[in-house]
Amino acid sequence: DNSNVLFNQDNYFKFGAAAQWIEPGTTEFPKTMPFVRVQQRYDALKKYGERINAAKETIVKIGSAESASDVPDKEDPIYQLRALGLMSNSFFASENTGTTNELMLSRWYINEMYLRIGDYRAALEKG
Repeated sequence: DNSNVLFNQDNYFKFGAAAQWIEPGTTEFPKTMPFVRVQQRYDALKKYGERINAAKETIVKIGSAESASDVPDKEDPIYQLRALGLMSNSFFASENTGTTNELMLSRWYINEMYLRIGDYRAALEKG
């Protein structure tokens, strides 16, 4: 069941399994990038980049939270996870390619962030 996430059409939806783990800092996977016009990527970065950078700072900050009250709910727009998904659409899909495996993978990782924020808050609530 994929109904508890932001983007229900993700890697799990398509393949029925979690995506392979990508080590931090590696560029080995995905092997290729779908063709998308550079202007489309530039426009998406211009539109969502500032919001996503602010969200990255928020996620880093909650990593040192001492109580659940210091962690906004996973639904809170401060995380800009929907904006991250929209930017992924612009980076990995076009009118020519449609929904690509790379887009499904990026949605899966965004969904994982969404779920982990909720898990982290719940763990802090339990103490």
